[in-house]
Amino acid sequence: MSSISSLTSSSSSSSSSSSTQSIYNGHIFGLASGLDVDSIVSGLTTDVQGEIDKADQQKQTLQWKQTDYQAVVTALNTFNSTYLALSGSSSLTANNALQTYTASSDNAAVTAVAQQGASGTASSITVYQNAAVASISSSTASQTVAGLASAAPTSASSLSALENDGFTLTVDGTSETIKLTAAQVSGITDTSSLISALQSNINSAFGWSSDTSATNSAKVVLSQDSTSGEVVFSAGTYTGGSGSVAYGTSFTVSGISSTDSSGNPTSDTSGLYALLGTSSSQSNWLNRNLTVAQVLAQNENVTLDSSAKYNVTINGQTVALNGSDSIFTALSKINSANTGATLSYSSTTGAITASATSPGGAHNFSLGTGAALSSTPSSGDDISTAFLEALGFSGSQASGQSTSALASQNDSSGKPLATAGQDAVFSIDGGTTRMTRSSNSFTLDNVNYTINGSVSGSSPQTANISFTQDTSTAVKNIQNFVTAYNTLLSTITTYTNTKPDSDYQPLTDAQKADMSDTQISDWNAKASAGVLFNDDTLNDLENELRDMVNQSVTTSDGTTISLADLGIRESTDDTGTDDTTPGQLVFDNGSTDTLVSMLQSHPQEVQDLFTMQSSTPYVINDTQTVKSGNVTENRQTYRKNAEGLAYRLQDIVSDFTQTGSTPGVQGKLVSLLGDSGDGDQLNSIYDQITDVNNQITDLNQKMTDKKNALYAKFSTLESFMAQMNSQSGILSSLSGSSSGS
Repeated sequence: MSSISSLTSSSSSSSSSSSTQSIYNGHIFGLASGLDVDSIVSGLTTDVQGEIDKADQQKQTLQWKQTDYQAVVTALNTFNSTYLALSGSSSLTANNALQTYTASSDNAAVTAVAQQGASGTASSITVYQNAAVASISSSTASQTVAGLASAAPTSASSLSALENDGFTLTVDGTSETIKLTAAQVSGITDTSSLISALQSNINSAFGWSSDTSATNSAKVVLSQDSTSGEVVFSAGTYTGGSGSVAYGTSFTVSGISSTDSSGNPTSDTSGLYALLGTSSSQSNWLNRNLTVAQVLAQNENVTLDSSAKYNVTINGQTVALNGSDSIFTALSKINSANTGATLSYSSTTGAITASATSPGGAHNFSLGTGAALSSTPSSGDDISTAFLEALGFSGSQASGQSTSALASQNDSSGKPLATAGQDAVFSIDGGTTRMTRSSNSFTLDNVNYTINGSVSGSSPQTANISFTQDTSTAVKNIQNFVTAYNTLLSTITTYTNTKPDSDYQPLTDAQKADMSDTQISDWNAKASAGVLFNDDTLNDLENELRDMVNQSVTTSDGTTISLADLGIRESTDDTGTDDTTPGQLVFDNGSTDTLVSMLQSHPQEVQDLFTMQSSTPYVINDTQTVKSGNVTENRQTYRKNAEGLAYRLQDIVSDFTQTGSTPGVQGKLVSLLGDSGDGDQLNSIYDQITDVNNQITDLNQKMTDKKNALYAKFSTLESFMAQMNSQSGILSSLSGSSSGS
């Protein structure tokens, strides 16, 4: 009995210690048995945990490989987009990348810029006509500012109320207060005399032209509307030797108020306030926040239904506008309709200009139809004439005539109603053949010409173009290319040459639990290094790149040239260089002298070395063959032989990085990386990681099943031990009772 008692005592003592108690799936273990069940189960499942840790480490290694492969893909694509692609910021294939000449013109009417491949031969260009964009400009898209009353006050009391009344008039940014003096008020007997008095004050404040009458030449003119009788403000005109023209004046009337004889505001609204309008500002320039219906009612006396749709014709095409559309919205709808013309508003001049969307004589256009419009058009009607005239275009400009026809017609000031679209016309080297281009900027024989300003046939402009040899741009771009190539190669060889350290394996979760974040980061940096050591795919990439830069190119004139001819070699060559970085490109003796000499003596051959192109299309994994003479070869080999180094490099980059939805069109590295949509690529890293994840899932389930089984057994043991402890306690109690009796 002592052994049971001893066991009970031991159990009791153990159960009081929290170190031997554990909870699993809601059950408490160790209370009865005193056993550290968690430690026992952990020891009994080390085999499965070892399998899980191994799978986790395998997954981590694959993820590191995935990251490193992706870094190489990014490096290749960056190298391609920067130094090889036509649009690259430092591309050798760009027009001016290997430029060896600087062009200059002796006439400011023509600018010349030498492009890659320019011969450097002096030439001349005679321009007979510049290209022009067809356009129609409105007069200032303005409106009058109307008052309220139809006639001036005539009673003594109402006349006296005008004294010291004033308003603020802002003309082209300058503001002045316009007031009537007592002497002026005494001479007012009707609307006409009121207008004369106010006009005199406006003229005194803002001035007028001296070569015509004060009223007609004032910047702002007051008049009485013959229909409504209202006093209205409008922009003045100037009558001079060239006819009557609008000032284009911008003005705002605001702050109309009543004041007493001391100039203090009063509540009296019988004076100018009642006559001219409210205190809110009113401007004569087009308010683009107003709706189409409002502008046509105000400027053209045309009434539209704000809820209806109407048509406007631009270049023969109709654009639907709502009566409720603001002028902003209306212009936006027109400009989005692809009519061949756009309308833009100038906040500087207040005018609207319609312009062709493309330059040249083939792109003249028209506005409107010229059709008459009733004062109350119906929904769906064409309101072009009224709409365009409300924007400041004349009836002729809105008549549907082409800009080419309007260009020969003048307004009252003698100014053409439009600018016709026209092509540039020129000849080269004094030739009799006249050439045309739709733009003022064009390229001939690798020289870009720009015609500046207006040139007409009556005054043709001849420019002599000379060339100065300049190799600095080409040298700089080739040096940058060499540096970038070396950086790319170094990125690749760093991965393939770094040996893994067997002392540093991916950490398990248990190991990470005993380490700080810094320690984990430092460990991972060492453990991840070398995962691509001696990698076959990267070795192939390195070999292809190094083989390519050692190849020669047959130029357009049949000359064979290579980088070595430019004084550029691999560091493994016997050039006296320090061979610490095999495969890196170096300049002979660290000098660009040979390169400069070749650019000066054989500029076209140097350009061909990099920029020769093949007409054979690039096709990845191409199996087709072509016959060249008596030789049958792979089509991509044939393509490569016709290419310069820049395009051969592009093909190599594509061989490794091209993307696609099917394995057959993917580059080698992209195929190796894999993705969720790449089909059956059982050797891709994506698929390998997927397989390992499935293994980990299965192993975790295996661990769960094994733990459940073990804890079930210990649960049975706990129940048995609890029962034994209970029986032991009863026996001990009985034994004590017996001894007492």
